[in-house]
Amino acid sequence: MQKLVAFILVLITNGIAAQPPGEDSTAWKLTFADEFNGDRINLSLWRTSFDWGQHPGNMVSICNYNQPNEIKEPEAWIDPSDTHNVKVYDGTLKLYTREENTTGDFWDWDKGYFNVTKKEVTHTTGLIFSKQKYYHGYYEMRFKLPKAPKFPMTYAPFGPDFWLFEGDCWHEIDGFEFINGQDRTITSNIHYVIPPTMMGADTVCENTFTTPKHKSDYKRYISVEDNVWHTFGFNWEKGRVTFYLDGVNYFTSTMEYIDSLAPMRMVAGIASPLSSTCVGLNGLFTKFPYVFEIDYIRIWEKR
Repeated sequence: MQKLVAFILVLITNGIAAQPPGEDSTAWKLTFADEFNGDRINLSLWRTSFDWGQHPGNMVSICNYNQPNEIKEPEAWIDPSDTHNVKVYDGTLKLYTREENTTGDFWDWDKGYFNVTKKEVTHTTGLIFSKQKYYHGYYEMRFKLPKAPKFPMTYAPFGPDFWLFEGDCWHEIDGFEFINGQDRTITSNIHYVIPPTMMGADTVCENTFTTPKHKSDYKRYISVEDNVWHTFGFNWEKGRVTFYLDGVNYFTSTMEYIDSLAPMRMVAGIASPLSSTCVGLNGLFTKFPYVFEIDYIRIWEKR
């Protein structure tokens, strides 16, 4: 903790200031920053897999392009002790998706994370998952996507993402998820399950998209250019979450019960936006390794 505080002080001294869009920078203080300098991921801040026993990782469906919409094979986040898909060099974090064979655990999310089967996979990917939980503040990431061909409109690509998650009764803020392969649009979402205190005598938390207790808010936004650095951020505060891309406020959610959201962990990775999405991990459409590059992740809080 002392090293993290010292690191933040160095960043402030070197001129990194809190500048959420449209806000007076003097109203904010920097409380978290990983600039991804050095030669490896900071394992005091991040895991390279989720922490709920998911090993080697969540799987997403991959399209068989010879038979449209047929699920052919899954993708895995590999053994968390192996960081060959999570690399830090030249001042940025690189999260790789590769064509390579391994064995992975397929988790059925809609059945409460309990239905797990082994599958042979042909692609692996990487993620970072914060060890600490974070709450209200302005979250910002500078990122770049590799140049890639467009996908047919009938297919959604696998996509880089940046989000917050807490599994106790499902709380989630999806900063961005890339969902549309034709024009590279992003989607921003908020999900939660109404907690027992809001349901009277009902004490069951159902972690599925189909439960009546599941509440969500959603926005799809503009095309994002490949091979260009973009700055994404969202301001999570009492009563609202406001989303920005390259300084433009494109979405503000004030959905009911939004203040029930609990502190959450940060996640950045490459995965399918939806468990039912047919994901275009195919050499005809994607050049591997595919690299999601991150310059920094920072959090500011109001003074």
